[in-house]
Amino acid sequence: MDSEAILDAALRAAASKGDSDPDSIECVPDASHAEAVHLFSGGGISESQDQPVVAVQMRGRFVGYGAKVPLGHDLPTGSVLTVELDSIGRVLGWGISDQVPDMTQLGKVVRLR
Repeated sequence: MDSEAILDAALRAAASKGDSDPDSIECVPDASHAEAVHLFSGGGISESQDQPVVAVQMRGRFVGYGAKVPLGHDLPTGSVLTVELDSIGRVLGWGISDQVPDMTQLGKVVRLR
């Protein structure tokens, strides 16, 4: 994906989490999915599930619409939205927090906004 397509996909993801105009958007266009999941959430996926992804980090005000939370609990909120996109811009995973991950661990960071 080119930068314009990545920005478009990132803005759609941000809007779906309550912020259609995030303050900043950065990406690593050729990150490992397994490494991105590990950096963003501390979790992991098996090597057989690994594939190249676009790792995106945005700063703004986000709400985890669509998150599975126990009945009576609030949706997650935070100032940082991380997203993994596949090669055609589909969201493979996302997370919200107030912690800013060090994207340089995934590769060269490109500032989109």
